[in-house]
Amino acid sequence: MSPAYSPEAHVTQPLRVLLISSEVEPFAKTGGLADVAGALPTVLETLGHEVRVLMPKYRGVERHGTLSTAVPRIRVPIGERTTEGALLEGRMGGGIPIYFLAHDRYYDRPALYGGGEGDYLDNCERFIFFCRGAIEAIRALGWTPQVIHANDWQSALVPVYLETLFAGDPAVGGIGTLLTIHNLAYQGAFWHFDMPMTGLGWDLFTPAGLEFYGKLNFLKGGLVFSDVLNTVSKTYAEEIQTPEFGCGLEGVLQFRRADLHGVVNGIDYAVWDPATDREIVKPYSADDLAGKAACKTALAEQMELEGDGAPIVGIVSRLAAQKGLDLVLEASPSWARASRRSSRHSPRRRHRAAGGWGSERASTPGSRGVSMRAPTCS
Repeated sequence: MSPAYSPEAHVTQPLRVLLISSEVEPFAKTGGLADVAGALPTVLETLGHEVRVLMPKYRGVERHGTLSTAVPRIRVPIGERTTEGALLEGRMGGGIPIYFLAHDRYYDRPALYGGGEGDYLDNCERFIFFCRGAIEAIRALGWTPQVIHANDWQSALVPVYLETLFAGDPAVGGIGTLLTIHNLAYQGAFWHFDMPMTGLGWDLFTPAGLEFYGKLNFLKGGLVFSDVLNTVSKTYAEEIQTPEFGCGLEGVLQFRRADLHGVVNGIDYAVWDPATDREIVKPYSADDLAGKAACKTALAEQMELEGDGAPIVGIVSRLAAQKGLDLVLEASPSWARASRRSSRHSPRRRHRAAGGWGSERASTPGSRGVSMRAPTCS
């Protein structure tokens, strides 16, 4: 997955790793988190680790493979009541076990986190169940990981629980935790009256714990209680320790900087290889770029751009300030001037822009992408 990854490199001390993510490709996806959660386990297995994955059982995940019942009943405390779910099991690529925490009232919905009117109002409860249920699932399975790899706010309470309610538990109390921050702007912040649903004491609702400007903040809890923190690049690891990019959590990240690491997100070369990709118009490679021209022509036709040989600058992104779209707009006049200087076409040629919306891997014949809303740090 990483550009530095070598399939010949194997670890001297294999670990049992449970990767917990709210979305995993191909079962459910809204963005890059699913790509990482879908590709990383295979690489870790290749390196010699024993890896399993856990995610919610959203509507439609069964379309991607046969599921069996691993644990028929899992009882999860939600505040003063107990909610029952189940644990189903399937297989990812390479035969890696993936578990699905099932509860239809929480997860049998049209979308993962919300719809056109905003986030689901019970997201706090949904992911308290997911985090607490993940630990109950481990206890029920009889398979104990040495490391839990949590991802983003949706699973950030897992390290909190392991360091508090389950600290002395003989089955799970000694598990190490890693939390990866894929996007700091998503924090899972809820009103403070939801705190009792977590089962955690009010003594943790402090500036040194889960309290964040009067709200309950899942991601902050994970940042405070995880053994190790990781994010998607060394640069981002530095940026999120500043007021501009820290989204209010820069102080916590500065305090944990000795445990904060940046590992560049890689790609899955088995999927993102234009030489073998069946979802583009014509394959191409560094040695033979002829197919790339065909893809460019198809993309121009699809987006109704003028096919006059001008360069096409494309970006696949959410429409969010943090993606740097303002920089694209600022730079576009200089691109146009450079294009006119380097081209034999008329300088009066029009420069057009086009856009598309979608969530499929092949959104156009020449490019792929996902579009969805995202918050900013303001």
